[in-house]
Amino acid sequence: MSTALLPALVASVLLAQQPRDVRPAMKLGTAVLSGVVVSEETASRPLKRVNIGVLSMDDAQVRLMMTDDAGRFVVPALPAGRYHVTASKPPYVDSVYGARLPGRPGTAIVLKDGERRSDLVLKLLPGGAITGVVTDEFGQPAVGVRVELLEPRRPAGEAMITSVMTMLSGMLLPGQTTDDRGVYRFSGLPPGQYIVAATPVDLAGGNARALTEEDVQTATREATTTPRPPSTPTSTRAPTSTVINQEQRPERPMQTSGMPFMNMPPVPGPGNAGPARGPTVGYAPVYYPGTTSASEAAPITIGPGDERRDVDIVARPVPTTRIEGMVFGPDGQPAPLISIRIRAEDRIETIATAFLSMSMGVQTRPDGYFALNGIAPGRYTIQARTMARPALPGVPGAPPPASPPALWASAEITADGQPITGLTLTLQPGMTISGRVIFDGGKEPPNGVSSVSIAAVPGRDAGILPIAGGSTRPAADGTFTITGLIPGRYRLNGTVTENLVPIFWRDVSVVSDGRDVSDLPFEIRPGQSVTGVVMTVSDKQQELSGVLQDASGRPASEYTMILFPANRAYWLPDSRRILIGRPGTDGHFAFKGPLGPPPGDYLLAAVTDLRPDEQYDRAFLDLLAKESVKVTIGPGEIKTQDVRLVK
Repeated sequence: MSTALLPALVASVLLAQQPRDVRPAMKLGTAVLSGVVVSEETASRPLKRVNIGVLSMDDAQVRLMMTDDAGRFVVPALPAGRYHVTASKPPYVDSVYGARLPGRPGTAIVLKDGERRSDLVLKLLPGGAITGVVTDEFGQPAVGVRVELLEPRRPAGEAMITSVMTMLSGMLLPGQTTDDRGVYRFSGLPPGQYIVAATPVDLAGGNARALTEEDVQTATREATTTPRPPSTPTSTRAPTSTVINQEQRPERPMQTSGMPFMNMPPVPGPGNAGPARGPTVGYAPVYYPGTTSASEAAPITIGPGDERRDVDIVARPVPTTRIEGMVFGPDGQPAPLISIRIRAEDRIETIATAFLSMSMGVQTRPDGYFALNGIAPGRYTIQARTMARPALPGVPGAPPPASPPALWASAEITADGQPITGLTLTLQPGMTISGRVIFDGGKEPPNGVSSVSIAAVPGRDAGILPIAGGSTRPAADGTFTITGLIPGRYRLNGTVTENLVPIFWRDVSVVSDGRDVSDLPFEIRPGQSVTGVVMTVSDKQQELSGVLQDASGRPASEYTMILFPANRAYWLPDSRRILIGRPGTDGHFAFKGPLGPPPGDYLLAAVTDLRPDEQYDRAFLDLLAKESVKVTIGPGEIKTQDVRLVK
């Protein structure tokens, strides 16, 4: 081979090895979008270097650019279609074109081929800030404390927040960790009310001994006393066992069944450490202004550009409780290696507290004994459970492999700093949901029934474990059984997947005991299983679309459309039958696609403003129902319903 060809050959090989860009090519067109970004406070003040995003609602392609020194932006070569335009610049609050307030849905801009839209004005609201210091009980900076910002919600028609825990929407921003000064700071906050929660790092695991004055005096005497020489041991053989009598334990007996409590010695280790001598203390999650009770947290109100300083929190040690107990199987014998979990019932769940709850979990010893240390004051649910494997067939159409039956037990306790011993949990079999899957119209997905995944989704009262529900796939004849369910309320969902990717099939009806429970929770009681469930799965999709006009016949793009069920039983949080959408600049709105409305009777309404998740508020829907348009959507029906507003 000629040496002259070698560089070209190497170059061609290296070029072939380069990774290829497999992203779809950006579609080009002849439409143009342009506008300006200004401050909400002073509309005449343009904002430079604002990040602009233009999202196509047709193919999800995104174009990014930045405003110039005059706050202007231009997006050329856009294909005809529908677009959302966003603007962001810290410490301002992110904005979407057409949104009345931060966090509200925006208006889609409809462009035709060759259209030039140059009148866009996006307004950015100055964000607020909350900052403070977390200190320990001695006034020293608490370093490395996880601080999270939460947002309470007030239902329509209620004047007071009665329970912060039930009104909580979740974390608003990523949590922070205090620095070496104990300082934290959240910025760019939209106007509203917020709760500050801090979770101190408790290196002692809530099991530090609380010294009394007598302890100090005793230690002082021992330190000043001349030590005696150690005595010669009479035997070098270690004891084979250690038994702690019931009389030696500070005790508050609690029995949840007739099983006797067996006096078992604790084994050192995570969660099963030996009993501490005397009372113990630890750190619990604390909410501003300094309470460990979520219901007593003080919301902080923030306006546009407001800065709330000195939102300080003191983390003080609180009396902690040690819990000891036994787990027995249905046969009355001690149950080894059973998972024990505990969850606070009067505490706001955050990432930090969820991790704390996970770390508290232990397993029973071979003799069924368990111990939980460092439990802060409050109400808790303790749950013992064996974990059943999901019954998924190995090959399409094959019956699910057999798995051991799931067992469970639970008890409610109140921790107040005093030891709790003698707690007995007796396992019992979990309940089941069984039935069969049928396909609408005789048509089946590509892989038949093996494509269907059936899940029992637990409600808020269905248990303390995040995996308290269950799922399965049907056998070749369409029958299915979900095992290992604990008492509570569940909703049964069905989806169809191909290579783990959901496809357009979904459940359209679930019938149990002759009653349609589609999208409705039903209760499973102890010892009572649900049988004879019939789930119908279909690939039919429903669609409702139309045009919203004002009283003069012009497109009313500044409103939000709400489609919700006529049957109030479906007015549930996160219901797939409650849908919202903003009309585009042409007034057109649509509810369609795989996540479109299931068949049924609906009400259609237009509102001027909508707070996050307000569409699930029953009092709010009651008001809308009086001024709504009735719509019935049949299976697979594509329906048009125009709406014209009256003055």
